[in-house]
Amino acid sequence: MRAGYTTRQKKPSDIQKIVRVRLVMSFSLSAILLIVYAFYGFLLSAGKDLAQLSILGEVNLVIVMSLFSIFMGVFISGYYSWWSKRAIDPEIKRIREEKKHD
Repeated sequence: MRAGYTTRQKKPSDIQKIVRVRLVMSFSLSAILLIVYAFYGFLLSAGKDLAQLSILGEVNLVIVMSLFSIFMGVFISGYYSWWSKRAIDPEIKRIREEKKHD
């Protein structure tokens, strides 16, 4: 059979498009968080000179990066939840309504 679509198999459905968009967003946000955590791990293990850099009195770069890592984890989780409710959930509801009428 050729690479085209059969009569049972249509072009990519709305659900497949939603899944693709969700995966791209999820992987992008996870990559950002991974970069933040990797830099934090670098500071803890190999970047002693950089980690001891004083930012504000007794506060050094490791403490700032620790707080930033925690903030980024919470922010990215919250952003993904907000984005999902705004962009994905209405599309899922629309698809469910269309399936009920089919």
